[in-house]
Amino acid sequence: MARDLTKGSISRHIWKLAIPSVFSLLGITVNNFIDGIWVGKLGPEALAAIAPSAFAIWLIFSLIDIVPVGLLAIISRYYGEKELDKASETSVKTLQFTILASILFMLIGLSISRYILDFVGVSPEVVRLGNVYLQILACGLPGFFLTEALFGVFRAVGDTAIPMKATILSVAANMILDPLLIFGIGPFPKLGIGGAALATISAHYLSLGWVILMIYRGKLPFRVFVSRIEPFDYRLIWKVVRIGIPISISGIVFSAVYLILSHIGAPYGDFVVASFRVGQLCESVSFMFCFGFGQAVASMVGQNLGAGQPWRARQSALVTMGIVSAFTFGFTIIFSVFARTITSAFTSDMQTATAAVYYLRIIAISQLFMGFEIIGENVFSGAGSTLPPMLVSTVGTAIRVPIALLLVGPFGIGYPGLYWAITISTIIKGIWISAWFRFGQWEFKKI
Repeated sequence: MARDLTKGSISRHIWKLAIPSVFSLLGITVNNFIDGIWVGKLGPEALAAIAPSAFAIWLIFSLIDIVPVGLLAIISRYYGEKELDKASETSVKTLQFTILASILFMLIGLSISRYILDFVGVSPEVVRLGNVYLQILACGLPGFFLTEALFGVFRAVGDTAIPMKATILSVAANMILDPLLIFGIGPFPKLGIGGAALATISAHYLSLGWVILMIYRGKLPFRVFVSRIEPFDYRLIWKVVRIGIPISISGIVFSAVYLILSHIGAPYGDFVVASFRVGQLCESVSFMFCFGFGQAVASMVGQNLGAGQPWRARQSALVTMGIVSAFTFGFTIIFSVFARTITSAFTSDMQTATAAVYYLRIIAISQLFMGFEIIGENVFSGAGSTLPPMLVSTVGTAIRVPIALLLVGPFGIGYPGLYWAITISTIIKGIWISAWFRFGQWEFKKI
């Protein structure tokens, strides 16, 4: 249901927006957990295969983010201004553009998947398995693109329940399909790692169909689909894309850096590459929690700036940072104390498990600063000022490579130096964007 965020209790709005968003994003994490657990039963090579594959998919999803980030910033402003006709026009034309762009990226993904895996430097068997996984997932890109764009529209009008329900539907379908398609239970073919990918895209298209049904049942206060193809509006599309590009660049750099870190760690063995997957699956619970609150504050900021209430937008950000700080401190304790218990769910391979425990205990130190970074990024994004978070994210993430090379090489720490590089850079980014938030003029940004 659409919600006016320009009046009423700030903290109540944030919680009502954030809880569905958190559950939506945790649904994605559960989806990844399921894949990780079932694929882990195929052996350490299969688990290692989905680690660089996941970073490649993250890179593609960074391109997908161009549209929903821009749509949320612009449509939330129009909704705050009560300009529903403009919100409708922006949605219709941008969604048609999204469908065309997604087909192009699908073709690119099918073409470059093997080259990405070759770059990491893992064993030939891991490359073979990873290529199967990536090729199938690439076929789901049109559905991924359109779903995320529609989620951006719903969040812009203050409705985070529809994305949550769609994600729950996708996760439930994936839970059922994963073992059936991986191990060939009953009449289903035994597809191994390819079955995990096929289960993911099948579940995603099912949830997309449900979202479209909800739109036709009137769950949005304006039209987003029309029965004709609209003339291509370069100016409008650029307005949306221009806002989303900096955040997209941040995601691309993030993915590229993790591929490079995997490349640095690969000579130690496939188990180091696999540890990235296990560690990130565990950390993603904390990450998705922060991002759920980030999506909530982005909607709050957008609508309140559209309504001419910059003070309320800033207060929304401060309240959200306080909430997230409390929870990320809790994750620091959990990752530090229960690292071995958590990681044992994903692998029985001793080397992979040991490396993953190192990963979790080291990145536990940076959880509070990760929360600052994510909330700060979403505050700027909601205001349509996406250059500051791009600079913080790209520079802060890129320095992981030289730090890792120093720690792994001259300092002689070995592969745990990769995890320390992630933690050190996250602390730097959290402090940097917090200072920019405090002293910047983001609440006066014009779109």
